[in-house]
Amino acid sequence: MSQRLVKVAKELNVGTDSIVDYLSKKGYAIDAKPTSMITDEMHNLLLQEFSSNMAIKAQADNMVIGTRPPVKGAEVVTPVVHEVAVKEAPVAKPAEKAIKKAEVEEQDKPKLKVLGKIDLKPKAKEKAEEKPEVEVPAIAPEEIVAPPVLEELPDEVVRAEAPQ
Repeated sequence: MSQRLVKVAKELNVGTDSIVDYLSKKGYAIDAKPTSMITDEMHNLLLQEFSSNMAIKAQADNMVIGTRPPVKGAEVVTPVVHEVAVKEAPVAKPAEKAIKKAEVEEQDKPKLKVLGKIDLKPKAKEKAEEKPEVEVPAIAPEEIVAPPVLEELPDEVVRAEAPQ
């Protein structure tokens, strides 16, 4: 029964390139595609060569690090934990309001220097006083000068001809 190259690589815990290189050294022609088919004869040859990697993978799968979801169809082995008897120590009741506030010396406190005050209220009265009426000086009609009259341009307008 032939299998795909990817499936055999997962089973043996070896890369597909390693399998293709090994089979080409042994005289088998196989493409480096994951969907390439491997015959039973090639599979047996690969089992002989890479069985150690397969054993390492099986050993790594059995190890439990942290929490791991259980594998379907496999029994879950729970580690044996020895219970240690813990003696209960009497709990000391905290003293009532025994918390003291830390005393801060005057020199350790941050020092602020007030430079000025900001008045946030609008000054409505001052705005009205700021706009005094300005008198516009009256211009006498004698001072008005008529603009000079330009000479009239001729009615003929010369247009440049566009090249054809």
